[in-house]
Amino acid sequence: MNFCLLHADEETAQLAVALVAAGHELALLYEPGESAAALRAVAPEARVVAEWEEALACGANFAVIGGAGPESQRLEMVRRLVQEGLATIVSHPQTTATLAYFELDMHRQATNVALVPLETRRHQPALGAVRRLGMLDEVVIERRLADRSKAAVLREFVRDLGAVRTLVGECEKVSAMGTLGDDGGSAQLGVNITTKSGALIRWSIGPGSGTDSARWTVTAKDASAEFSFDDAEEWSVDVRRGGDTEKTSFPAGSTMHATAGAVAEAVRDPTNELWREALADLELVEAVERSLRKGRTVELFHEEASEEGTFHGVMAAGGCLLIMLSIGAAIAATMIGRFRFWLADFWPFALLAVLVAFLLLQLLKLVFPKS
Repeated sequence: MNFCLLHADEETAQLAVALVAAGHELALLYEPGESAAALRAVAPEARVVAEWEEALACGANFAVIGGAGPESQRLEMVRRLVQEGLATIVSHPQTTATLAYFELDMHRQATNVALVPLETRRHQPALGAVRRLGMLDEVVIERRLADRSKAAVLREFVRDLGAVRTLVGECEKVSAMGTLGDDGGSAQLGVNITTKSGALIRWSIGPGSGTDSARWTVTAKDASAEFSFDDAEEWSVDVRRGGDTEKTSFPAGSTMHATAGAVAEAVRDPTNELWREALADLELVEAVERSLRKGRTVELFHEEASEEGTFHGVMAAGGCLLIMLSIGAAIAATMIGRFRFWLADFWPFALLAVLVAFLLLQLLKLVFPKS
């Protein structure tokens, strides 16, 4: 398949190289950044364009959008590409704003096109060793970051939890402590999450360091495992069963190779649910922020956005407003009637006209059917 790469960052550049190695063709580049030389080395025929809209007419089978460049432009790219029916792989998370992801999901449903989040940690081969432990009781993640800004911390939280949820399933309750450094300071964050399966997830930011690294400790009934990986995503896993320890290392290339195969398969299937999983990641971010603001544990509701659901919500709000106006109109008419104003005799007809207009609005969903 042919693909185009827009706003390449280090991760999406590595993905492009892995896709080319797997037999796919890089046809077009927009803003390749520091990865331009490496990308041209593996795909010398790829065109470098000055306007990203050329991706819509280049005949590519899918697009890959990285995390470089302005966030607003990247989100606009995703929206336009999905609306035009081009399958898209998106560096995840593009933003930590849940509403933006819900909007993209609605466009995805309307056009029935594949929208695939790029989450390399989900496809880490080392996770297979953990799945063999059986049902997990606890996952503890201690992360160190060179950049401890709010955006950087939430990005790593999303990526870690996306991988963890493949092991423990759906999350149910979130309790967060600390601060996200909203005023430009360093984030100090600890998060406890319970899942429907009964497992407990503990995620925290450790003392600052010059590099990005993390340590995972996973506990099951009769065994445990310990991960460690650095900013190059080179993982090592120690699995302990009783008194025996088995150590396995996984180089960075193995992760990207597995990721390239997974996302290339996903873009062929518009019905894949990977974007729903990305939405669940963003709902966790929203829950963390709400827990910090309220100082208590919050529950997740796993809401799904759709055009029909949004329409029903708007009409329900309009109905509530109409009831309030009706009560207010009756009170106002009574007061006006006491002073013998002639307009007081006509208020029921005015209220009837508003009610008829509201009922006619229900037909809008027939005027604008789904494509």
